[in-house]
Amino acid sequence: APREEVLSALYQRYDVIISEADGSRGLPLKLHTERDPVIHPLTTAVIGVMGLWGIGDKIYSSVFGDGRDGIIDDSYLSWYLNADEGLSKGFCGRCAIVLNGADSYKGDISGLAGLEYPASASAAAASIREDKVFSVVKG
Repeated sequence: APREEVLSALYQRYDVIISEADGSRGLPLKLHTERDPVIHPLTTAVIGVMGLWGIGDKIYSSVFGDGRDGIIDDSYLSWYLNADEGLSKGFCGRCAIVLNGADSYKGDISGLAGLEYPASASAAAASIREDKVFSVVKG
């Protein structure tokens, strides 16, 4: 991230500053470590992105940082969305979750509304590749 004085200057000059963090090495899900994510305290909105293509796969092969032997199912996803080191770690301000890969998702998208999402976040099934929102699963 830029130094504090640089960020302070940017905040005064622009309405929107987008900072992207990616470290899942191409896997659909990632558990955070104590070092990440780095979200600046002046942040007003956070968007967490996870891939739907890992659902049904082994945890150890589709979740960066989680070596457990199990399947990524609704129970795991509900845990992952709310875990201390899960997707919503560091959420502040307005929060949204993008369930990416809806264009090729094999399950019923309406079933994603049954997951346990963080209370502060909205969620949408979307395709970044197609630049399309398929369904708002939590408003």
